[in-house]
Amino acid sequence: MRRFIKIAFPEAERIRLERDVLFPLAGLASADAERYVHVESLAGMLYPEELTIARDYLDGRLEFVRAATALEDRALMAYADATLRYLNECRSYVVTYTAGLDRVRNWIDARTVKSADGEWGPFMELMTHPERF
Repeated sequence: MRRFIKIAFPEAERIRLERDVLFPLAGLASADAERYVHVESLAGMLYPEELTIARDYLDGRLEFVRAATALEDRALMAYADATLRYLNECRSYVVTYTAGLDRVRNWIDARTVKSADGEWGPFMELMTHPERF
């Protein structure tokens, strides 16, 4: 989803929206918006590690305790137990959602260089013609 946020809101525009609209609506200090966007971007770099651990857990290569430790140590996750309980309930949904997002990102990136509309063109094509995916 973050990739699609970047398409709709380049970083400077997103910071402005967060700072001037969303943070005040949520009662948060507007001065923290830029740091929030930056930290969220850094946290997003951990998703591939989360995905690997989730796959290993669901496939039985990691038991609960080792998976929780891996999420805490390698993905810097504060509430690993809750994530694993969610994985137990929803199973492959989490993995599919994350891996699916990567597939969509790659699909859009492969078409962006050919599109005069930048990322918007392929994104709109995907939304209006999902059968082409």
